[in-house]
Amino acid sequence: MCYMTTRYRKMVDELADQLEPGEQVEDVALFNSIPTMCGYFAFAAVSFAAGRLFSGYHAAVLLSSVLSMWMMASAAHTLYLTQNSCVLVTDRRTFGHVGEKRFSLPHAQLKKMLLSRVLFLDGGDARSSVLLRHVSNRRELHAAIAKHSEIL
Repeated sequence: MCYMTTRYRKMVDELADQLEPGEQVEDVALFNSIPTMCGYFAFAAVSFAAGRLFSGYHAAVLLSSVLSMWMMASAAHTLYLTQNSCVLVTDRRTFGHVGEKRFSLPHAQLKKMLLSRVLFLDGGDARSSVLLRHVSNRRELHAAIAKHSEIL
């Protein structure tokens, strides 16, 4: 297993305490916001610099300030999501929490699974569907879930 912070290890242990008898953990989602946040910070810096270069135009300064604030808010939201997310894949279900959304999705209930830059698990309705963003091991999670579900 790879490196986990003490805080994240504590969240994983709390979820592991919720395992049903005989349930085995197959994989743990590893959330990483650094690449996304670097992009937001770079865009905010370029926007800020452009606003200062064209300081004679009030519209340019206003637009660059709005874009910079938007990127900083997006970076803060990304950081919040990654720090408050923990997902376990077991031989029976995928469960945990992403941000403030808690879910428990049995593999038999899974209707569709999409893998691209994100991992989307469709349980058939809005409450059971979950979108996993900023996951560095999404291919491994996809393989672990696909091994136990009937869809590919």
